[in-house]
Amino acid sequence: MVGGLSAAAVHGLKRWEREEITILVANPMSFEPLEGFRFFRTRRPFKRLVAPGELPVCRVEPAVLLFAAHEPHLRTALGAVTATVQQRLTTHERFADWVDQLTPLRRSKHLRELLGDVAGGAHSMAEVDLRKACRDHGVRPPDAQRPRNDSRGRRRYTDAEWRLADGRVVVLEVDGKFHDDVMEATDHRRRNRRLTTSTRIVVQCSAWEIRHEAWEVMEDLIALGVPAVDG
Repeated sequence: MVGGLSAAAVHGLKRWEREEITILVANPMSFEPLEGFRFFRTRRPFKRLVAPGELPVCRVEPAVLLFAAHEPHLRTALGAVTATVQQRLTTHERFADWVDQLTPLRRSKHLRELLGDVAGGAHSMAEVDLRKACRDHGVRPPDAQRPRNDSRGRRRYTDAEWRLADGRVVVLEVDGKFHDDVMEATDHRRRNRRLTTSTRIVVQCSAWEIRHEAWEVMEDLIALGVPAVDG
């Protein structure tokens, strides 16, 4: 049965392709190495895992969760789960249900914490990092993906927002890319500029910064009036 990110790709997951095709096999089975294929042994009953259809393909939730449980890099593992929800191939509720069904599952604690952030509106690992930073520094978690019209009337969705005590709104846009392209960087700054109003302050940080120097971002947000958890 096709499993892992190979199965997720069959279900429509984009930008997570791997060169090797993952094949789930029953635990007692043994195969000689075969170029281009990766065999993953599992004791889970195939009847529960297989998706409807002619091809023997694992359902997207257990396929991604089993990948996440055994991927060497935790951030890559959690990123795949987040991307699957962000691309609307499943929901955080279905993932949470499958975490229970697959018990015992490696990294289940990390996965449950991640799904809690996704349920709260995080759409990327950078937004997950932001929510963790808020918890660590006692800052109220933001509202995410709020629809806003910019100064040209174009519909935009903001990464994170906080409403201040005086009624103003602070927007934090988390930039996940290093903009080597001048036009792309210009477009990004123009977008933020057009979202700014007399009552809406738009500030920016990088995904690297929110992951590695979160205290810098949190101090700046607090200085702007972003409230504490019980503030």
